[in-house]
Amino acid sequence: MTIDDIKEELKENWIELWGRIQDSPAYNNLREQYENLSPNAQRILIVGAAAFIVFIFAMIPYSYFSSSFSSDAHYVSNRNLIRKLLRANQLASESESMPKTVDADTLKTKITDMLAHYPLLPEQNGGIVTIPPDDLGPGVAVRRLRVSGVGVKLKKLNLKQIVEIGYELESQNPNVKLAGIDMTADRTNTHYFDVLFKLAVYNLPSAFEASSTKKSDSATEPPTTTE
Repeated sequence: MTIDDIKEELKENWIELWGRIQDSPAYNNLREQYENLSPNAQRILIVGAAAFIVFIFAMIPYSYFSSSFSSDAHYVSNRNLIRKLLRANQLASESESMPKTVDADTLKTKITDMLAHYPLLPEQNGGIVTIPPDDLGPGVAVRRLRVSGVGVKLKKLNLKQIVEIGYELESQNPNVKLAGIDMTADRTNTHYFDVLFKLAVYNLPSAFEASSTKKSDSATEPPTTTE
């Protein structure tokens, strides 16, 4: 069936339908009422019917546009939510992969275990002590970080042992740094040294400490004067 045949069939169906409408009592009744109206009322009725038809045809694309706009807004909202979830998952994965920090007491325990497996004589171990941060040397303090000092005393070490042990001490954790080494030559044999390894342990302050530091900083600021 060609397009012309379809058009002809639709035309015939419309003519048949229109004939049935004209033969219906309702159509004749409405036609009589329309013909009985004044010319002005007929024009108003025609204009109103035309406006209604235009409104119906205008609402069809508007409904599609409104649905498309709503779908687009829903898509953008879901996309932003997915991005936030992916970002949160990435941050969670990064936090899990980050090495855990140690405090001074935990570091002392780890150093004790390390030295127990190191080939040292009992008289070479001078003990592990706490060092005030001010005694760690200049440039150790870092703003907004809490610094603790740990000292490792060892006796009669040669230079190779000093380098190896110093490297291993600093490798205990990323938040542990070797702040300095105090060396004193042994009196009986100058090839050996008594050594104090100074370790700086960096940690974030607790919420209470951070609040106290912020208050102290604000208290030390000079008051502003207005002219």
